[in-house]
Amino acid sequence: MKFFFAYIKQRAAVFAVFLVFAAVFAVVFALYDLPLKAVIYPFMLCAFLGIVFVAVDGNWMMKGTPDEIKEKCRSAVAAAQR
Repeated sequence: MKFFFAYIKQRAAVFAVFLVFAAVFAVVFALYDLPLKAVIYPFMLCAFLGIVFVAVDGNWMMKGTPDEIKEKCRSAVAAAQR
């Protein structure tokens, strides 16, 4: 679990930008009196694709020998603590 939170912290800017873009679309649609469901649907699709990306991107960390995996995890945690 420590690795997962380090990964999320390392990619926090990407997640923040995703939420900002979704908020911009929601505000624009609301100002034009368009249905907000038109924002929620693509937001959920992008969130799903983001989860798939996180799973695939994080999967490379689990490949290799146990010593290589431990080193990758240590470097990810160290990078997230900066």
